[in-house]
Amino acid sequence: MEAWSQPAPDLIFASLLDVEEIRLGEPELVSGGDQVGRVVRWVHIADSENVAQFLEGGELVLSTGMSYRSSLESTATFFDQLESASAAGAVIELIHDDGRPDEAAIENVRRAAQGRELPIVVLRRRIKFVRVTELAHQELLKRQLARVEHARTVHEVFTQLSLESAGAQDIVNRTAELLGTPVLLVSCAGSSLHWS
Repeated sequence: MEAWSQPAPDLIFASLLDVEEIRLGEPELVSGGDQVGRVVRWVHIADSENVAQFLEGGELVLSTGMSYRSSLESTATFFDQLESASAAGAVIELIHDDGRPDEAAIENVRRAAQGRELPIVVLRRRIKFVRVTELAHQELLKRQLARVEHARTVHEVFTQLSLESAGAQDIVNRTAELLGTPVLLVSCAGSSLHWS
């Protein structure tokens, strides 16, 4: 019996927090702790508080907060924009030019993030956003290719079953293999016909 691999799972916010480049930034999760399972569809770098126009949903937003971090109101507006655009979360690097953490900005972000479901992470050390973006996009593309390969395999299996004029039990058995779970075929009348 041939083994079939399942399509790759989605990339989630929590898994990106384990990326070494982000860990080097000394990440602190300041909101959305129960939402770190959100799916990340893409990574976007943005510093404007009017970011929603550039997002389509599911983005991990990387930011230095330069245009909004000195104002609690502007920081809250930035987070409102991310939430309205259904972003997956935000990672914000709050560092002075000399490399020291910007404690006032960190406190602003903490206060603006309070009570939000959006996962927001503050970084106290400088990182290279390009590395995070590159790693995330490599993961996303790898997962997409795995899904395409899985779909191709499914198509080939059912095409072969059709060419062989396979019976219902063979189709149910192969479907169970592809899904990795038991399958029950039920007639329109509600009676079980075949299972695997």
